[in-house]
Amino acid sequence: GELFEKVVSYLSVFFHLIPVEFRDDASIAVEIIYVITVILYFILMVGSAFYYKKNSKLPNSIVLLICILNGSYMHLIHPVALNLASQELSLLIMGLPTSGSKVSNIVFTVLCFLTAFIYVFIFYKVMSVTLLFRPTSLLTTSNEPQMLLMLSTYTITIITGIASSLSKLPYAILLFVSAVIMGLTVYTIFLPGSYVKSFDMRLVFAACTAGALNLIIIAIMGILDKPGSMVFLFIFIAIFVICYIAAIYVCHHFERSCLTTLDMIADDNGLIETFRSPNKLLRVACIGFKYAHPVCLDWSIFKEGTEIWPESTLLWTSFGKFVAIYPEENNLLTYIIRNIVTKKLKGGLAKQTISQGRTILTQRETSLSPELKKKMQHVGKTVQNAKRKLRQIWDLVIQGNLHEMEKAVNNAYKSVNKTQAEFNYVLSQYPNNRFIARSYARFIQEITADGQLFVEWIEKVKILQRGMMATIDHTNVLGIAAFPLLPPVLATKSDGQNLGVTNETESAFSLEVDLDDGETVICKKPVD
Repeated sequence: GELFEKVVSYLSVFFHLIPVEFRDDASIAVEIIYVITVILYFILMVGSAFYYKKNSKLPNSIVLLICILNGSYMHLIHPVALNLASQELSLLIMGLPTSGSKVSNIVFTVLCFLTAFIYVFIFYKVMSVTLLFRPTSLLTTSNEPQMLLMLSTYTITIITGIASSLSKLPYAILLFVSAVIMGLTVYTIFLPGSYVKSFDMRLVFAACTAGALNLIIIAIMGILDKPGSMVFLFIFIAIFVICYIAAIYVCHHFERSCLTTLDMIADDNGLIETFRSPNKLLRVACIGFKYAHPVCLDWSIFKEGTEIWPESTLLWTSFGKFVAIYPEENNLLTYIIRNIVTKKLKGGLAKQTISQGRTILTQRETSLSPELKKKMQHVGKTVQNAKRKLRQIWDLVIQGNLHEMEKAVNNAYKSVNKTQAEFNYVLSQYPNNRFIARSYARFIQEITADGQLFVEWIEKVKILQRGMMATIDHTNVLGIAAFPLLPPVLATKSDGQNLGVTNETESAFSLEVDLDDGETVICKKPVD
């Protein structure tokens, strides 16, 4: 009826942004906007990478824009564009009139599919592979469940869009195919490294089950030539409520079964050998971390599992992802990275784990490592070069030589900015290292002469000298936020890299700085 059509049209705004009656006219415009905005998004990401490589920092506005795009627009726009492009394709297949010319419809339909494919590929290979539990929609431990859900969503959107204008039999067949795909998507909640939140598990189960049943009902209605009515809308809602209630029971039973298995493993570690594959072990382990099971917190389940399946990339990377949460387990994270390297595990997941694991270890480095020493020597040379450029300005002032003054000022300005960028780069790698912090404080005092910023960095140096963190450990914070039942700190086992004061290199640094309040603060610099 007319009321049902209006209600469905208005409800579709929450899923496809454009009401049903305006889609034909707006499809070309939306497809153009989609292609342009996604291309601009790629340009923004690549440009930001080059800007960061040059300046070692990004403007806050760019960071905020990227966060907004990744957290909202880039999740929502793809199904909308794919739905409209698929409906255009359906009209072209049936030879029905479209809002634009046939050539333009074909071109933008192909561009939409190609753009979406490129985004999915980049998301799978780069964006979704991380050792951090970033707060994203439907957060998962492994990227595979999230990727399968995305592919399922896009595939169903394309199939149902193509089916929209087809004749009765192809229409029903495609809807049945979509129902099967949506029903199979339920299995993503049982995959290893699946959804972190129990609510997400229940929501995916209910949505996929209810969606599959509703597609079957719609297909049957299409075969019988029966029009929709308000009754069916309430039936769809009732089906979702029933499926969600069923999801509560199914997910609870699944999690309780996993925890029971972990209890049995706690009594007898030999039971780990009864698992037929590392995927089944990882499935149980992830539930254990969700509820902070002791077998998981002492890492025994992963240690035993990696001995049984030493070539399992997913097991090693998941092991590293949980270990990376705790700074006191840096030695264990180093052990995991070394095993991935020595066993020559291949694939993008292994490479990203090695790269990101080393980055996390570097961010937690508190001693003067050989690598940091080399970087500080390089930064020291740029500092000396900046000082020479500034002295040259004063030499020209004393000589009264104004002809070369502009060139000298520009050279000094570029040199100081280059030095600042070098410090930004090293500080981003070693945010909690007191040695580079001292060098930067000296740079602020002697080169930039920013008194307020100098005092702030001296306070950071004091904090770091007491063995505390001056910069938030995002890996730890995000991990605890994702698994709130985990303890904030684990007892140190074999890690000698705790945030503490090490004295083996203290004698190599010396600089006294007088603050306004008369307090003397010890800063440090390398002694040539």
